[in-house]
Amino acid sequence: MAREAVISIDCSKYSNRISDIIKQFDNIGWGFKDDIMKYLPIHDNDMFEWREEKLSYEKLFSLVSEKQALGESVGVQLFHNKSDHDTTLYAKSTKEITLFLDYNRRIMYNTEGTVGGAFTDISWYVYHIVFALEKAGCPVEDMTYNEYWG
Repeated sequence: MAREAVISIDCSKYSNRISDIIKQFDNIGWGFKDDIMKYLPIHDNDMFEWREEKLSYEKLFSLVSEKQALGESVGVQLFHNKSDHDTTLYAKSTKEITLFLDYNRRIMYNTEGTVGGAFTDISWYVYHIVFALEKAGCPVEDMTYNEYWG
């Protein structure tokens, strides 16, 4: 059974620049693996034509700022530096940032065997993203979580 888990957060009280939020993610331990950045390029027309290449942070932040100025969707894949879990950050503004917990999602198992199987360990993500952002001075105004399976 396939599962999809998504967290949406509002960081607009901190900044209206998505690059500032990505910098905060880096500050709390969510960055890029081996300096390889996976991102949505400029003028991709929401076709999700992801690119993967070695870029400096300055170049990535410049691309993110340009995409936001053009009204395009920003997307980057971020890895937690003390685990093997990651998230895909997707946003058009800092008011609604969507985090797809799709690759190597942290899960917990139902050991009783009565229902379902492996559910997303949402408390881990809340602690390592929402609480960490707040602690770093980036208030999260709103958070929603959805998990779909089928």
